[in-house]
Amino acid sequence: MGENNKNIRRISQFILLSGSIILLIFEIAILVSTEPRGYDITIYHQLPTEFWYAHIMSYFVAAYLILKGSNKLFVKLEMLVVLVNYITFLLVPHVLGYVVVNRLDPLTNMGMMRAIITEGHIVKVDIYPANQIIYVVTSIISNYEIDHLTTTLPVVFSLFFITSTYILSKVFVTKQHKQLLFLIVTMYFLRYYHLHPTPHFTSYSIAPIGLFLLYKHVLSKNHELPINIALATFFLAVPFQHPFIVILFAYILMYHIVISKDMDLTPYLIVMSIVFIIWLTSSDLLIGAGDIIKTILQGEEPPRPPALTQGTNAFFSGISKVSLYDLFLFINLLYGRYLIPGIIIGISILRLNNRRSLFFITKKYKIVLFTLILSILDAFLLINPYITHVFERLTTLNFFVYGLIPLFTLSLDTILKRYKPSIVVALILTLIMALTLFGTYPSPLVFNPNRSIAYNEIIGAEWLFSYKETPYYVIDFVDPIDTQAGYRFLTFFYINANDRMQYSYSDIPPHFGYPINATSLYKNSYILISTQDRNLEKVRIKVREKPMFVSEDFEKLNTDSKINKIYQTLNIEIYRPVHKG
Repeated sequence: MGENNKNIRRISQFILLSGSIILLIFEIAILVSTEPRGYDITIYHQLPTEFWYAHIMSYFVAAYLILKGSNKLFVKLEMLVVLVNYITFLLVPHVLGYVVVNRLDPLTNMGMMRAIITEGHIVKVDIYPANQIIYVVTSIISNYEIDHLTTTLPVVFSLFFITSTYILSKVFVTKQHKQLLFLIVTMYFLRYYHLHPTPHFTSYSIAPIGLFLLYKHVLSKNHELPINIALATFFLAVPFQHPFIVILFAYILMYHIVISKDMDLTPYLIVMSIVFIIWLTSSDLLIGAGDIIKTILQGEEPPRPPALTQGTNAFFSGISKVSLYDLFLFINLLYGRYLIPGIIIGISILRLNNRRSLFFITKKYKIVLFTLILSILDAFLLINPYITHVFERLTTLNFFVYGLIPLFTLSLDTILKRYKPSIVVALILTLIMALTLFGTYPSPLVFNPNRSIAYNEIIGAEWLFSYKETPYYVIDFVDPIDTQAGYRFLTFFYINANDRMQYSYSDIPPHFGYPINATSLYKNSYILISTQDRNLEKVRIKVREKPMFVSEDFEKLNTDSKINKIYQTLNIEIYRPVHKG
């Protein structure tokens, strides 16, 4: 009887394994057969619903069989299914014909990469060039254009992120947790930054390796020479990465030197600081650092409020303009990847008896302390008005995620050990994965349009810059989401300031200046309009009172006898007044 039950379980698991593989193949077949059709206001509508169902169900079945763990071969195969599933989703923008998934920093960084190839050296404004050098070297070796690398090479760095975070997490967890850790780390914790060809994401994905080496050193009684050499090499490279990564490692080193009295780390801090100061004084970073110091010493008002103030002001200005359901969906899609693990971590402590709770806190204090240390740094970057950034980035590329992932792993493991509900844990993991899946790309679900740039837009803008007659200015369409688009397009084609002198851009007034005579506003100008611009009215950006441009405005522009349409492709249109001013 027992043997029959065992055979039945084996057959049922084989059926589930086959089902997850079939779902994955079905998902890949849909993606491969999809023809790019240009920009859409949401990436999620550019693939059939079946694609998303297959992606989620494939992960769920794989997670369930991995957690059951009764067949080692099945577990390995399902881990491969999860990994391929992870990669497939990140390749969606590439298959759909997008160049990058964001219209701001990626365009400027691509301009720096193009400049290195055409000019043969790093341009002066490239203040942390390690990322650009990696892309340029890859482009030269592979003979693959930069424009085509920017949606594929970030996938490699995303894989590097999950691998390096997995390795770092194993400092705090044991081998028995590896399957659960794998399922957690292969979620999309970084949203669309998983596909950013920019220094902050590249540096963020590499940082866990440095943290792994550092904590192997800190937690090891016998400091091994290979670890010391690797650590020294890493800290020599840190100053050339994003400044926030320099802050991270300076902070961690100082904590262990001052609080933990680990004086063996002092040479690493000194070497990293010297290299950073040398690089700082030879680049434009010095100007920004000098401005910060000057502002602090003179007691002046900081140039902008802390990131937390910016974020809370935006949130509370729009909270009354959306329904409770939309607000709930918005919060969970953007922050459910933190909230649900946080709740699980709390439950794993509170639901255990006092003895087990004490065991969890005392025996696993290293990971709790590590997460707390990183959280304090994240909080500092959010609340200080001097060393800051935009709220969205500081709440997406969070350092505490490096600790959250192993801590969440340990917390879920306590539930598994006590109740053994593999299917319940698989459902919890699938829920979080689905939230990260639909929160990855900007969409109407989170009150934003798709911010990706289609190849057609790049081709159209390139045509304009090569066609433009000299007294004319290039005017970029005002982007209600961010007004930097014109500047970013210019830096894509002309990163050097001297080259940009022959071009300029300016804001377009709401509704193109209609109903008054709008033509007079555009003397000596070109007007660029993208598909995104035309469709912003359709997006559920309910926190904005009135759209700056509506469909009637575009109709008036098309019928204005004093303005000609001189270029049109699938995703971009270019207009110019008939008479020169």
